Amino acid sequence: MLFQIAGWRVIADFESLCESLWRAWGSSMKRLSARAGHAGLWRLLFARSHQEDPFAAIVRDPSLPNLLLIGDSISMAYTVPVRKLLSGRFNVERIPVNSTNSARLLAGLDEWINREYDVIHFNAGLHDLKRVPNPAEVMLEQDSIEGGERWIEPAAYRENMRNIMRRLKMGGARVIVATTTPVPPEARHRMAGEEQTYNAILRSEAKGNSVEINDLRRFILPFLSAAQRPRDVHFNETGSLLLAGQVAAAVLARATPARRS
Repeated sequence: MLFQIAGWRVIADFESLCESLWRAWGSSMKRLSARAGHAGLWRLLFARSHQEDPFAAIVRDPSLPNLLLIGDSISMAYTVPVRKLLSGRFNVERIPVNSTNSARLLAGLDEWINREYDVIHFNAGLHDLKRVPNPAEVMLEQDSIEGGERWIEPAAYRENMRNIMRRLKMGGARVIVATTTPVPPEARHRMAGEEQTYNAILRSEAKGNSVEINDLRRFILPFLSAAQRPRDVHFNETGSLLLAGQVAAAVLARATPARRS
């Protein structure tokens, strides 16, 4: 059951939901919420995060490690709640744009990686498998069409992901890649389930390049009916909060002290 609280549609049965989440998120998130309890953690996230700008510049605390989020609109939606969850633990920054597909992400790295980061969490895939009228010429603002070609075909996606991972590791950061979340039936401009083809490539390249995997697809599957918009790859507020928790848990899964220059 869903209801409204502080501007968010949320799952009403806190205890049932949280018990499932704690099993998925593990001890790091339990420690994070120990003082506030289940409801307290959710109230922290319900503080109208949807009204805050994910692209807002932050002032770094030099005593904390630095986390950079890179990705598409899915990551844009979970940026602010991740920032809240990791407040006092990490300086959480994100790139200033929607990185769309893997080719554009790769092309933007020299511009975006202009500071030192201890952890980089990224995703790419939903735009790669998107059907577009002309993959060589399509612009972000241009609408895609049913039956078109995939923006980035699997072979090119593999090469892009390999180069992204190698480039991100050059600076010494701990790198985490998130799997592509589910494409539901009747989602516009995409084929249901096609993310699994791209995720298989992602897993292979992550293993070959010693990059950690945050399996957002597997994590969110049990919550899709309450978390994902109908016939849409995007998530409602509940879904973005759940994904934020999983991203925070992945970041906290290993101790990451701030590097000293």
